[in-house]
Amino acid sequence: MARTTWDAYMVVVGGFVFYMFQLGTHKALGVFVPYFISGLDMTAYQVGISCGIGAGVKFLLGPIWAAVTTLADSRILTFSGGVLTGLGFLWVGFSTTSVDLSLALLITGIGLGLPLVAVQNIVRDYFADKNYNLAVGLIFVGSAVGMTLFPPVTEFFIDMYGWRSASILMGASCFNISVGAALFKPLPESEATHLSRVRAAILKHLIGVRATLLKPSTGDRAALLKPLPCLPDEAPTKTSHDSCVLGKCKLEKCKLEKCKLGKCKLDKLNNTLAERCRNFFGFSIIVEEPIICIYFVAFILWGIAYTGWMLFLFSYAISLGYTPRFASLLSAIGGLGTLTGRVMTTFLCDTANVSAQMQFAVLSAVSCLALMLHPIASVTWALIAVSFFAGIGIGTPPAAMVLITKDISSTESYSSALGLLFMFQGMGLFAGGPVTGLIYDITHGFNAAFISLAIAELTAAILALIKTPEVVKLLQ
Repeated sequence: MARTTWDAYMVVVGGFVFYMFQLGTHKALGVFVPYFISGLDMTAYQVGISCGIGAGVKFLLGPIWAAVTTLADSRILTFSGGVLTGLGFLWVGFSTTSVDLSLALLITGIGLGLPLVAVQNIVRDYFADKNYNLAVGLIFVGSAVGMTLFPPVTEFFIDMYGWRSASILMGASCFNISVGAALFKPLPESEATHLSRVRAAILKHLIGVRATLLKPSTGDRAALLKPLPCLPDEAPTKTSHDSCVLGKCKLEKCKLEKCKLGKCKLDKLNNTLAERCRNFFGFSIIVEEPIICIYFVAFILWGIAYTGWMLFLFSYAISLGYTPRFASLLSAIGGLGTLTGRVMTTFLCDTANVSAQMQFAVLSAVSCLALMLHPIASVTWALIAVSFFAGIGIGTPPAAMVLITKDISSTESYSSALGLLFMFQGMGLFAGGPVTGLIYDITHGFNAAFISLAIAELTAAILALIKTPEVVKLLQ
């Protein structure tokens, strides 16, 4: 059956649902923070580590998420991720120690990370011809909706049933990710073609055999894995074959120059473990596109600011003397700012001639200013305004990051680049919680912590500007 416009719309809806839970649950964890501290007798630093594990692992394992997309389609990966996420939050509700909490949030992180690259891949496949930027922007709006809705809803359930029951209810709701995955209709592909593609990918990455030397459409798996013979009149292949077992040429009539002295000296031998790992996980793109390293550092700094602000905004409001209900409302206002920013940038990316790099730099500068103003926002209306603009600056860049990755990588290396993008994001997301919590424990306040996050955002903005097309054009 051919691909239809309706199928493409359903892919956007399924991606919207996933991202709504992916960042909505992360924002909701900020509401749980004071209850974790009091209910499990933990320090802010310990809670930051536990939440950092959950926030970071889903991105830290980005190269693995990219690699598994060659083994299963987007629907299977997203469905499995929804099941793991729900089970993880159910476990949070029964946690009694910091170790329990960390393990439970580790499961949720794996569940929310498994579909990351898969969702982007199916969106790219369905919108390869046109409207790709618009589709990416729309699914990222889902995360802003989740960030707006989850904090007040979570606080309502905590107030009604307690934090443990609220976590169980959140786990039950996360199974809707699997429902959204059912909307992903794989692109039309015959079973034979699919098996050939998967078989070629496995052989290329794990065994080191060039896909062009194989004929996946004929023969069974045993025939495909059969060693290739050593031909005297041809250059040796990269595959370890019968003639070169343990470095010894065992064919009596093999007189190849590169098999002298009983050693197979293949110039282009790349089937070592290190080479296969580099190709499988996509680290070779760093050598091919070194400019991507600048953005990876910027993404790490953004992740630190993102997690630190998301997790501790609720606790910050409580420390100022506000009620939990107002603190959850303040978190929702931050999510509303993110929703506003993502809607604006969705159409800006699709219609205006503004690069994703420039958008990231501007948004990082906005969040830097908002974080610097947090300590002096002493009245309610000022705190609301600062939280709104901080939500725009901190919550909006992920869509720009995906577009940056697409712009600086080739079609063949896109999945690998996306996996590395998520991995470096994860480094920042993992560090943001414990860094902010440690600063709070040392200073007994959030002012120094928020100023430190502002410095991280300022540095990220400067790094993003280095190779921004608008700046390069201006300097020429």
